[in-house]
Order: sequence, then structure tokens, then C-alpha cells
Amino acid sequence: MWTIPIESLTGLDLTQVRLVILVAEGENKQGTLEVNRTAGAPTFEVPNPILPDPNLGADNVTTLPNSPIKVVSGSGQAILYDDPLTPFFVESSDLSTQPSEFVFGIGFNGTNRVEVEFMDASGANGVGVVATVTLIKMKDGENFFKIDRADLVRQGIDLTKIASIEFRIPNQTGSIQLRTRGIDPTPLPLSIELQIAKQQFLDAQLNYFRLGNGVDPVTHLPHDQVSLVDGAPSDFTTLTAIGFYLQILGEVARGSVSNGLSRDEALQEIFLVLTKLVQLQQSNDAYFGLLSTVIELPSLADRHHKVAFVDNANLSQSVAVLVGTLESLPNLTTVQSDLIANIKNNLAEKFLDDQKEGYKKLLDSSKKMFHQYVDTSVNNQLSNAYVDRLASEWRTGVAFVVTRYDNIQTNVWDTLVSKEHTPTAVYRDRFGNEVTNLVPFDGSAFQMFWSLMWSSEQNRATMQPALQNFLYTAADFSHQNGLPGFVSASSIPEGDYEGKAGIPSAAETSDKLVFNIASVYALASAYSLDPTLVTTWIQAIQNQYPELTKRFGFVDSLRSGTEFSDVVNAIDQGSSILGFLGTGGQFMDVYLANRGLKTDYEALYNSVNLGIAPIELDPQGPPAEFPSRSLSVLNHISAEGSLGQTPVSQTSRFGTAIQYSFSGGEIPDLAGHFWELDQPYDVRLNDVVFSYSGTAIPSRVSVELKDEFGNVIGFPKTFVLETESGIHTDGTITLQPLAELPQLARVKFINLVINPQTTGANADFFVHQITFKQTPTQAAILAAILASSQAPPASRDFTSILNFRLLQLQAKNRRAVATVELSERERFSFERLVFGFKSNREIEEIELELETEEGERATGYVTNIHVGTDFYEFLKEMIPPDLDFSNVKRINIVIDETAVEGLAEFEQLSVEMAVV
Repeated sequence: MWTIPIESLTGLDLTQVRLVILVAEGENKQGTLEVNRTAGAPTFEVPNPILPDPNLGADNVTTLPNSPIKVVSGSGQAILYDDPLTPFFVESSDLSTQPSEFVFGIGFNGTNRVEVEFMDASGANGVGVVATVTLIKMKDGENFFKIDRADLVRQGIDLTKIASIEFRIPNQTGSIQLRTRGIDPTPLPLSIELQIAKQQFLDAQLNYFRLGNGVDPVTHLPHDQVSLVDGAPSDFTTLTAIGFYLQILGEVARGSVSNGLSRDEALQEIFLVLTKLVQLQQSNDAYFGLLSTVIELPSLADRHHKVAFVDNANLSQSVAVLVGTLESLPNLTTVQSDLIANIKNNLAEKFLDDQKEGYKKLLDSSKKMFHQYVDTSVNNQLSNAYVDRLASEWRTGVAFVVTRYDNIQTNVWDTLVSKEHTPTAVYRDRFGNEVTNLVPFDGSAFQMFWSLMWSSEQNRATMQPALQNFLYTAADFSHQNGLPGFVSASSIPEGDYEGKAGIPSAAETSDKLVFNIASVYALASAYSLDPTLVTTWIQAIQNQYPELTKRFGFVDSLRSGTEFSDVVNAIDQGSSILGFLGTGGQFMDVYLANRGLKTDYEALYNSVNLGIAPIELDPQGPPAEFPSRSLSVLNHISAEGSLGQTPVSQTSRFGTAIQYSFSGGEIPDLAGHFWELDQPYDVRLNDVVFSYSGTAIPSRVSVELKDEFGNVIGFPKTFVLETESGIHTDGTITLQPLAELPQLARVKFINLVINPQTTGANADFFVHQITFKQTPTQAAILAAILASSQAPPASRDFTSILNFRLLQLQAKNRRAVATVELSERERFSFERLVFGFKSNREIEEIELELETEEGERATGYVTNIHVGTDFYEFLKEMIPPDLDFSNVKRINIVIDETAVEGLAEFEQLSVEMAVV
């Protein structure tokens, strides 16, 4: 450790220091310099800020009287005594009897300052005095602040009439986590703005469930999925999709939503669907009243010969919810009443009754569990896998089957809720708070929230903490990773359906998972737990991605506005609708109560003892903005390979394994992996997200970016990884942001470089993702930079001096090339060089290469060439500093075939160029 005496810094104004630069002297110096400093006292931009009190903790936070409500907004949080639903009257509360100070706990993320605004209701029309104090972060994690009542009184606040306490983040950047006590847990009714957002979302999703869209007009059953590319539906359906469609039809008959059918038409459609189900029960493909999971359309043939417990139980519950809905319909005509009676007695209840024997066959009495499925193509062979986890959508199916069928013993439920079958895990949020979760096997959100389609678990004391904690976890994970929705099984942008998608630290499995993709259906499914929070997320997603609401609803999953799935699924569109309505549990209760079964059903839930304490913090709202564009590197590669002597590893959609062990000899100085993108990608002003896990993780890795010619661009950047020898570690690091270097517009190779000589001879870790992300703000900044750099000099009259020459484009493979040789008179030095282009076609990109007499070259890219004339400036920053371009001799032009939309032959393209 070295000390520099202040008095030795003569001639330096220490009040104006901006930079401290450390320089390693000498030639060919290599190594790493690590500098540590002790944090000094912060400089405050506000008068009399309040710093955290180190003597305070969670036990000291204020309990607010009279149950105020809390709301979350984009700029902070508010504690309200004034009811927003009574705009012409301002309610308030007397806080003058509180202790001499208010104590709040605040976790900071992306900001180090919070403004707290107290407003009273002392003025005319309820507009009162406002007092503001500023809280300053001093440490990571939660900070505890004390606000003296006397300070507020001095600012004129009437503590006997407090209308609101608002916590605001200056400039609306970052987020906070607020801890207090006494908040009313009753969800705040949606504001008008959120009600509109909710209805818009429902209307969009309902388009799937219109005849001829996502519903087969011949069989009246929903297609499993529909392509967003050409609108083509799949040629099969599933039992869960049919059940969701029946529930939606019940809501249409109730008048809560509309898919274009009247009540009479909806009831008739219900009759047709249930008639089809009863017919399927009587076919040879049925298994003692249970149906095959996958049914072909329109033939209704069994596709996979698998009869699964979960899919049949989902359908059973949906039929019960439908009946409960129909039994609650008011103002029925005689014809409607008669049709409903026929639906209930001759179709719905018959269908459920006839399933009884099938469920009994799936039951393993010795293990007190259901088999997951039976294979009807192999002598009705029962699977060796069991319905053995509570944290799955099948838990409500078990509860319903045990309750409705008297031949199924309740000890099946007892097994499901036992300690062995209710694993938990601790999730650590970005503030350092630990959240205990009942964890799904794959950490997938739908596995926790789909139960709300059929059961009022949000109101059951034994399940509520587990559900609320997982909601908190899902929201925190998506907020800090900028994900537009919750992580869940879904159809992914790269194609196919991926079931192993979830939050790794909220999953039971140690399998590799996809966790950089989000879905709105999983988010909407949690609506009953926190309507305002979920709708606020949905509103933010819809507002940023209006183009992703397609003919059949919002896309199934996405990373950004450029990476999203190209299909929508019936079960996901259906659960987003039913989740947002939040009435499934209500009408299941009606069904059970009308048959004297509700007490037995509730007794099952009352027997649950998970031992999970609820998190006392509110879940996070959406981030300020989501990525507008992104690229998941590991899903867009054309080639890959190892660096140095690292054993070769092949990348999957889950990531890349990197393992090496150099022992018994000289340790090399190079290891790692490289990925070649399928096409060059513009990473200017992009964040780089790097996720990893493993048991032997190098302490440092470097990321190199290269163009298609193998030139390193403005890198490497070094990531310092969290690691503990022999302990499984995982982490995600975001580098914010990359520069606007022009060369970064053509990244083709990504190298992960490791030096085993400095990080150790052994490594065993997994790269889950390397993702480039760009937000709308970053895109706008880049656009402004590019606009200013491409503007032609205003002092020049181009119309009088331009001398365009027609480029003689020659086709080579899928590229057109042209070379312009400059005469001695035409040659120029590189001071400020502007090119003019005339084209008869829109061109996305032209590669422009300058070459000197000595053969030195510099390459740039001109983008978005329009029909007509445009001007572009070749930036000096693109010239390597060690090259001399005072005598440019040749200009090489390259146009890729893919850069011109609809181009059949290069002969159709005419391009002229001038140098100004």
C-alpha cells in the first residue's frame, strides 16, 4: 500500500480534480493493476439530505395507522390515504400521534437518491401543503432512514391530515424497494388507464378464439397453435386448450368478454364442444373415460397414444368451472335455461362421471400417487413417472379429482403436500433480500400460477405466501434482466416449444435452463395475486411493442422487438385471458358448493403446511424500458470452435460448456471459445449480457469482438467473475454500454478468451448466454450521432459540383462489386470526405473500402441508401491510427444481394457515386 502526501501535490487545485490516472512505466509491461480506494464522504446536490441510520433495522420500521394503500408507478411508490376512486373528496389520516419519527427501509437499484414527498389535505379542495425530504444511499442492500416529525412540521405540514406519502426517483431512472408496516393488503381497484390497457389486451388475445382463426370451424375445437408468418393453424388440439376454450365461452355467455358470439351462440358452441368430448369418450382411443392428450384435427384421431393425468385433470376442472359459470348466469330466457340444463346434466356431468374409472386406473395405491400417463399403444403401460410435486399446475387437478370422486382416497393429496414433494429454494433479489420459494421443477412461472385458472389459491392462507413470494421473485428477475414478461415454458424465437425455461435459482432441477426469454401469458396468469402490478407490466409491454400484437394476439415469447416467437399457442393465449379475468376459482367454488363438496376441497388446502414466510416487500413493477432490439449470440451462430488447447464443445440453445485441465506440463496462456454469427450484427450502444455457472470458474474472462475480416474491434473487455473454489456459482454480468465506434456495426465473431496462466489450470463452467441488447434510449442516442455524422457540409453546393459516375457492378456469387480507380488529379487526402450516392433501388447497406497506393485499407459501411441522392461522410474514426490515408488511390464498393429487397438480378440495380 502506498500513501501520497497531499502537500506534495503542489500547483494542483484539489477542488477541481476530475481524473486520477495510473500509468505503468517501462517497455513491454504486462499484467493486471488492481486499485482499491476507501469511499469518501459523498457530495450532495440537495440541501440537508437524510443519511441512513446504522442503528436502525427491519424491526424499527414504522407501522402506519388506518391501513393506507400502496401503489407502484414508473417513478416510484406512493402510500395513499386519499382514495383515488373518489376524485371529488380527499381522505386523510392523523399521523400526529405516531412516534417522533417515521422509519422506512429502502433498497436502491440504479439510483442513489430518493425524494419523499408528504402531502396534507389542509388546503381548499383538498390541495394541501407539500413537504419534501431527500434520502441518500450509503451502502448496498437495504438502508434504513429516520424522518423527524418536527422537520415536517417546520415545512408547514399538518400531520393530522396526511393524504399521501410518495417516494419518487429523480429523473425516473432506477427503482426502489420500500419496507413499511400497516399497508392495506386489499388490491387497489384498477385505474381507468389500467382498465383500458387490460381490455385492449383481452380483446387482442380473444381474436385467437374466433371460429376460423384459432378455432377449427369443422370440429369447433381450438387448434394447438397458429403461425404468425402465414396464419396456418396446427393440425391438432390438446385437452388443456379445449378446457380453456370452454371456460372462455362461459365468460362470453356471462358477458365479461366477447369473441363475436352472442350469449345464445356461446351456449350453442358450448353444447357442440361438449358433445364432441362425450363422443371422444366413447371412441376406441379413450382410456376408461380419459382422453388422449393430443387429438388430430379434423379427424379427431389419437396422435401420440398418451393419456396423461395432468391434461385430463385440467379439462375436468375447466368443465367444472364452466358449469359453475353457467349456474351463476342471471336473466336467462326459458330457452337458455333449458339448454343450460341439458349441457349440465347430459353432457358436462356425464363427461365428468365417465372419467372416474380412468382416474382410478392411473392411481398407484401403494405409492399413493397418480401415474403421469398411460401409453395406450403398449398394452396400456403405466409410466414410471408420478404426479409428485406440489409446485406444478397439476396440484389443483389432484385436489379436484380427490374431492369429486369418492373412489380416490385423500391420502393422495397428503403425499403431494408432504415435505418430500414440496421442495423449496432461496432466491436472492438484487437488493440482497432472501426469498424462500416453493420451487417448480424447471422454475417456470406457469407451473406456479396456472393453478389460479381453476382455484382461488390467492385467498387460501396456506398457499398465499408461496404464490406471493414466487410473484415477487418472477418480477424481480424480469425487472433486473429487462425481460418483457415472466420466464416460462413457451414457443421460443428460434422455433419449437421449450419446456425447460425458468428462473435457475427458483428451480428444483440443476438442469440447464433457458432464462433470457419472457412470456406475457405467464405474467397475466398471476393477475389474481396483484391486479395492479400485473396490469402495469402488461401496459408497459403493450406500449413499447404495439407491433407485436398480431392478428391472433400478442406473441408467445420475446427477448425484444426483434427476437420473438413466430407462433401463438392456444393454451398460452387462453391462460392469459382466464388469468386476467381471475374468475376461475370463483366459479369452481360455485360448482363445489352447489354439490356439497366445497368443505372437503377446502379441507385439503387447510392441511398444507409449507413453512414459508411471506416476503414483506412489494414486487417490482416493469423497468423504465425494455430492449427494442437484441441478439442472443448462442442462438445465431454459423460456426464455433475452441481457442488454444481447450477441448471442443458444441453449443445448444441452453449454452456452451467450457472445460479444461492442464496438468503435468506447461500451462498455456490461451483457452476459451469462439462463436461466428450467421451474419454481421450492429452492436453500437448495446449492452452485453454474460451469464455463467459452474464449479471451477476462472476469475477473469475477456470478450473480444471481431469483424468479418478477423479484426479486433475496440475490445477486449474483461469480466470479473464471482467464483468460490468447489462451490457451484452462477451469475449474470451486464456491460453498459458499448461505444458508438463505427467498426462495431459489423461484429461477426465473439471470442471468450481466458489466460489459464493467471486464472488457473482448471476450468469447468457453462456459458448460458451472451446477449446484445439495445433500449429505445440507446437507439435514439445512436441515431442522433449517426445523423450528425452523415449530414453533408452545409457550406457546399452539391448540385453544382457533383460529378456522379455509374458504378460498373459485377456479380460475384451473391455480391456485386465495383472498383473506382482515381487518377492523379482525382486523388484526395482524408480530411473531410463526403460521398454522394444515386440509386434506383432501396439498399440497406453498401460496404465502402478506401485503398492507398501502398495497399493500406480502411472499410466503412453506408446504410439505408434511398432512391434518389443521399450524402454520407466517411468518419475519420474508422481509419486505424497507424495508417496513412493522405493519398487514396482506389475505392472498392461491395453490395450484398440480401441488402436489396426483392432483387432478382444485379443487372436490375443501378448505382452512381460521387466524391465531394
